[in-house]
Amino acid sequence: MKKLLGMSLFSLILTACNDKPTEQASTTPVTSESDVVADIANTTTTKNPNWETVIVATQADFPPFSFKDEKGIIVGFERDLLEAIATASEFNVDFIDGSRNNIQQNLDGDSVGIWASSISITPEREQVMDFSEPYLNHERVVAILDNDANANIRDVSDLVGKTVAYSTFDSKGEEHVTEIVKDKSAIVPEKTAFLALKAVYSNKAIGALGNNRSFEYYTTHYPDLKIRLIPFEGRVTNSGFAIKEGNTALKQKLDMGLEKVKANGTYDELFKKWFGNIQS
Repeated sequence: MKKLLGMSLFSLILTACNDKPTEQASTTPVTSESDVVADIANTTTTKNPNWETVIVATQADFPPFSFKDEKGIIVGFERDLLEAIATASEFNVDFIDGSRNNIQQNLDGDSVGIWASSISITPEREQVMDFSEPYLNHERVVAILDNDANANIRDVSDLVGKTVAYSTFDSKGEEHVTEIVKDKSAIVPEKTAFLALKAVYSNKAIGALGNNRSFEYYTTHYPDLKIRLIPFEGRVTNSGFAIKEGNTALKQKLDMGLEKVKANGTYDELFKKWFGNIQS
C-alpha cells in the first residue's frame, strides 16, 4: 500500500491499465457457502475464538472504500472501519470479494451477513434490506482539472456539449452524464471511478462524474493532481452497511460499535487516513 501511494502521479496515471488496484478485484458472484469458504482463504483477519464471525462481502474495486492492494488483500476505509466496529462490539469479520449485483441475494440467502461497498441508503433498498446507522455521507460531483483552460467552467451548465467520463460501476452514471452534457456522443464510459478520473488527466474527457469522497481520496494521496469539484445535484446521500431485513441483533451490534468508534476518536483517525483533513 505504501509503495502504491508513493508512486508519482504521472507514472500512476500512465500505467493505470497495467497495475491499477481497481482492476485487480475479482467480481465473481458469491452465491453459495462453498464460494464463501474459497474466498475467505485469501483474507488475513485475526480472530477472537470466543466471538461470532460475520462474513462481509464487498465489490473490491472502488478506492478508497474497498479495493485490493498489490498483494491482492482487500483494504480500504470500509474494511478499517468495520474491523474497528467489530472489535468494539465483540465479533469477528471475514472479508470476501463479490458483485454488487447480488447484494440482496447474498443477504437473503445468508451466504454473507454484511454488505459493504459504499451502498447508498435509499427508500427502494430499505424496502428489501436493513442498514446500519449511516457511517459516511457523500454527494455527486464532476471533477475537472483546476487550470486556466477550465476557468470558465463554474457549474454543470458549463459542461453542456463537453466530454464527461463516468464509471459503469455507477448505476445512474450514464443517465446523469447525459443529463449534464445533453449529447450522448460526448459521454465517456469507463470501468471504474479511477479510470474516469484518468480520462480527465489524459485529456480524453473534460470532466469525470463521481462520488466526492472518491475524488477526495485521490487528491489527498496524490497532491500533484489539481482538480476542482463541481456539485451535480447538491444533494447529500448517506451510506450504510447493508444487512438482511429483520436482523435486528446484527444491526444493534453495528450501530453500537459505530457509536463507540466515533466516541473514542477511531472514526476520525480512519477518516483522516483515507480522505485527509476534509470535514467528514
